[in-house]
Amino acid sequence: MPGTYSIMDYKRSKNFQSEQLLIYYLTLLNSEEWKNKLTNSDVYLKFQVVSKKKDHKNDNFIKIQKGQIIYKEHKSKAKYVSFDIKEFYTWLEKVFQNINRSNFTPIAVKEREIRRFLEEMHDKYNNAKTGEKYYDCSSCQFRSLCELMLYKKDFNINIKKYL
Repeated sequence: MPGTYSIMDYKRSKNFQSEQLLIYYLTLLNSEEWKNKLTNSDVYLKFQVVSKKKDHKNDNFIKIQKGQIIYKEHKSKAKYVSFDIKEFYTWLEKVFQNINRSNFTPIAVKEREIRRFLEEMHDKYNNAKTGEKYYDCSSCQFRSLCELMLYKKDFNINIKKYL
């Protein structure tokens, strides 16, 4: 029976990635209990920031309806764009291919090959930018490993830049 569902993730800060919500959705689609409920229903994906700080307010959501991802249009408060959820599958496949090829070159060495999903879709469909944070070397949990790899040819990180 069609209905409306919300998948929410509660956060204490505004640091989040929309891809995480889409992966939650895919995970539920692969569950026998939820597959039939979600397939023909409208689904809203949202991070809910639980902070009293006003700068942590988040009104953004992703809607999935009939296999389409619906998201705000760039520079518009009332208009939305839609694109096939297969775009996310294609994007996710690129991520998996990089993992399979062990392509883990740190961003301190070269530019990102894959940008955030909604950022890539902005180029194709003019959806709103999320403003979601990229994590740089200064906050990366693998920073010390990269620093140890300085022995590799052409692998240099300007450590002072991140201190």
